[in-house]
Amino acid sequence: MMYRTLLPLLFILPIPTFAQTVIFTEDFDSGTAASLATAGWTWTGNAPIFTNGDQTSFGVGKESKDLSTPPLPNPWDTPILFHPLPYDPVVLYTFSASLRVDNPLGTTVAANIGFGWFHPTNGLSFGGQSTSSETWIYVTDLPYLQSGNPGYPGAQFGLILAINPSATGAHAYFDNIVVTTQPNLAMFMGRVFLEGPYQTLNGQMSNALASLPTFPLTESFTALGYPQVGGGGGETTTAAVMAAGFVDWIRLELRSPNDPTVLVATRQALVAKNGTVYAADGQWHAFFGVGPGNYYVAVRHRDHLGVMSAAPVYIPNAGAGGMYNDFASASYATWGTNARKTIGSVRALWAGDANGDGTLKYAGSNNDRDRILVAIGGSVPTATVSGYRREDLNMDGIVKYAGSGNDRDLLLSNIGGSTPTNTRTQQLP
Repeated sequence: MMYRTLLPLLFILPIPTFAQTVIFTEDFDSGTAASLATAGWTWTGNAPIFTNGDQTSFGVGKESKDLSTPPLPNPWDTPILFHPLPYDPVVLYTFSASLRVDNPLGTTVAANIGFGWFHPTNGLSFGGQSTSSETWIYVTDLPYLQSGNPGYPGAQFGLILAINPSATGAHAYFDNIVVTTQPNLAMFMGRVFLEGPYQTLNGQMSNALASLPTFPLTESFTALGYPQVGGGGGETTTAAVMAAGFVDWIRLELRSPNDPTVLVATRQALVAKNGTVYAADGQWHAFFGVGPGNYYVAVRHRDHLGVMSAAPVYIPNAGAGGMYNDFASASYATWGTNARKTIGSVRALWAGDANGDGTLKYAGSNNDRDRILVAIGGSVPTATVSGYRREDLNMDGIVKYAGSGNDRDLLLSNIGGSTPTNTRTQQLP
């Protein structure tokens, strides 16, 4: 038999719940362990011989309606239980199940479950999750795009249950198996810092905006005029999610690898205090409405200058490896010149774009400083106004023109600090 390396039992993030389709379930409660619950399962290898009742001696298992594999002989001739599944090369497959083992002799064995390709003569290839626990363990797998037929004519794709290694008298138990599929979509993994709320003392961003009564629980970019394509727009979150350490909405863009001025897909997401980017539900990475591939990747914010990867990068699906887009790292190459601000050892998006035109401007027509002054009333520079506003460049929930912690000084600093007619332009094509 041939095996791919089985993955260890690890903690993983919750599986995304969008557009999932259940294609197979099995709880084994409609039949006995020996006869199986429903048709479709096939034993290969050591034939199952079950003994009902309590465990009274080595090699006698505790049988129930929950399926178990038979005791293993020594040398190992492992029993394999296989159930065929429909194969689709363009969807992601995910399973969940409960597993445990019975090791009366104290040897270490593992119950294994996974997807793979099976041929009754030539062997099998599979990978998934495993446990050596003698109490029930719930396991779930990341969504994976399954690889095609390993080269055996007539090989069948499906779900495989197995026990290994050799251990006399050991059993593996399986229950409550659920197999789902979901679309094969590109997933953004990455980090970004916004200069405005960034705190150098702890290396994180303030999330002062999250508790504002005016914080928008629906993404704000559509209302600001940003175009949406590829399934983006209208993302929503909750106050409870924001209270868990999220800072603000950001905008993710996938752009054509052949022409970075062309939008392929957009997605509004949340950025956490540590810079990690999550989907609007706060539970998973952000998915786009297009498949994985090579794209230019841009990150934008409503009052910071946007930034983009210097070259196309591979954006994977939920189960594949791909580029971690760490816009907070100096080593991550970005488009243009000085696209990010250096703050110690990290990089952040430049703050100051109060009018959202892509240019930081302190003086002259259509400048950002005047927007701050107008927001506080236009005549009394010491006045302030609270709320979720673009003019709040440091994102503390208060628009402030003068005094400590004001927003105007942040703008002036980012155009050079001494020549008010200087400007800084967003580095996006």
